[in-house]
Amino acid sequence: MDHSSYINSVMPNVYYSLIITGIIILFCLTGASLAGTMAGYSFIIAGLIIMVGYLVNSMQMPHIKKTSSTGLNMLYTIGPLLTIMGLIIYILYLLGIYFDRISGGHVSSGYYTFSQISSIIMLIQFIVFHYATLKPQFKTEYSIPSSTSLMLILLSILNAVSIYTVYLILTFYSTDG
Repeated sequence: MDHSSYINSVMPNVYYSLIITGIIILFCLTGASLAGTMAGYSFIIAGLIIMVGYLVNSMQMPHIKKTSSTGLNMLYTIGPLLTIMGLIIYILYLLGIYFDRISGGHVSSGYYTFSQISSIIMLIQFIVFHYATLKPQFKTEYSIPSSTSLMLILLSILNAVSIYTVYLILTFYSTDG
């Protein structure tokens, strides 16, 4: 087995393991441990960074047929992942800024509701992306269909609204505990 085929067989296991571990941590510890929630998001970010790097590298391989739409296919595949990464980074930013308020329990119940909604939307995004990677187009060109990409972007917009609601709750609706 040569080096590139070894990497191609191992790398998806690495990034999927990190993402799945992060999701498990996220769903088990949300509401119980803020540091655990932040760790779960960090695992997901690490998995996404590795996934994006792997996909960009794979799309540049010599055996991938280059067409005029190669750049567009890369945007359709990588764009939603970068959007998800940006949203997670913003969530981590909010958790860091309002750490004391959240860990002290000085947030309204809406915070927990919209945090869970955001986590569920993110889980749906990962499931949709995973199913897109099972299609023949992904196996040969490392790209996902544009319809799937647009669905992921729509879910990202819904997630951004949910995360913005979390921001509003954290900023303007603190409680005494």
